[in-house]
Amino acid sequence: GVDLINYSGGGLPTGLPSHCAGQGVDEFTVDDAVDGGMQFFKSAGNEDQASKPGNAFACNLTRPAVPILTAILVGLQLRIYLSSFPEGAETELQSSLANWAPSILELGESWRLWTYGLLHLSFTHLLFNMCFLAYTGYQLERAIGRLNLALIFFASVFFGGLLSLFMSPKYPSLGASGGDFGLMAAAVILGWKYGDIIPRRAQKFFGWALL
Repeated sequence: GVDLINYSGGGLPTGLPSHCAGQGVDEFTVDDAVDGGMQFFKSAGNEDQASKPGNAFACNLTRPAVPILTAILVGLQLRIYLSSFPEGAETELQSSLANWAPSILELGESWRLWTYGLLHLSFTHLLFNMCFLAYTGYQLERAIGRLNLALIFFASVFFGGLLSLFMSPKYPSLGASGGDFGLMAAAVILGWKYGDIIPRRAQKFFGWALL
């Protein structure tokens, strides 16, 4: 792997991985170079390189990006936690949204298998989950895109909720831990698969570094 891009204007950014490099500055624009690697390869007439998911994954990590979805997820859960402060609000939120077997299996309130992941018992509970989400989600959002991040997070929340539902049917559950662990598993697997081409500054967010 190599360092993240260092662009100060004019020509191509420096520090792009070797598989993001093209045939020369004149043939490419900066937009091509940072567009997830895909347009960059196509401009060079190298469709095979552009179609390789590993190359696109690594090139995504070389471009600057704002983690919009990660910020929305963190902000939403913080807002819900703050809304639980008025008297009776916390009880109402938990009774309506927590993962609770009788409500899901007997009343058909299936939405609880997702909404429980937005609730937290305490500020410490919230803090640990949000720090983990921000730490892992930012790099994953850059590498695989917002849609894939959302799919991994909410699918992990769902299946984590199912597991909790059948392992502890007598007790309600809540918290974003299922989604966080799903993101961590994705980052570990992607690190194992593409570890040799991940830029140096991003390597601590993938593979063995997360374990």
